[in-house]
Amino acid sequence: MANLNPIIIDYLLWNINGFQKKKKKTELELIIHNHNPQILCLRESNFKDSFIASLKNYTRCSKNRLESGKASGCTFIYVKIFIPYQIINILSELVVLVVQIELKEKFTICDIYLPNKKKISI
Repeated sequence: MANLNPIIIDYLLWNINGFQKKKKKTELELIIHNHNPQILCLRESNFKDSFIASLKNYTRCSKNRLESGKASGCTFIYVKIFIPYQIINILSELVVLVVQIELKEKFTICDIYLPNKKKISI
C-alpha cells in the first residue's frame, strides 16, 4: 500500500562561491531565517582545511578539495541539529560528500563538486 503521508524535506542547494564573503554570509543567514531549511548544501565555499564554518542550529559535514593547493572548491552539508545523520564514506577522485539522514524514513543526500577544468571519464 502506498504511503499517503509523504515526508517533506526543506532542502537548500547553493553554489555560494565564497562563504567567507560578508555579503554571501548575510544572504545565507537571511535565507535560513526566512525558509528554515532542514538541510543546506553549499558548494565552492572556498575554505582551507583549518577553517570551520559553523551555522547556528546546524551540524556541519564537509569535504575539501585537496589537490588545488589553495582555498577553493569543497562542499558542505549542514543538517539541523535535531536530525539524526551519518556520513557515508565514498572513494572517488571527485569531491563527494554523502550524508544519510533519518526522519520517518532514511534519506541519502549526495553532493558532488566538479571543478570547471576537471576532466572525468564515465
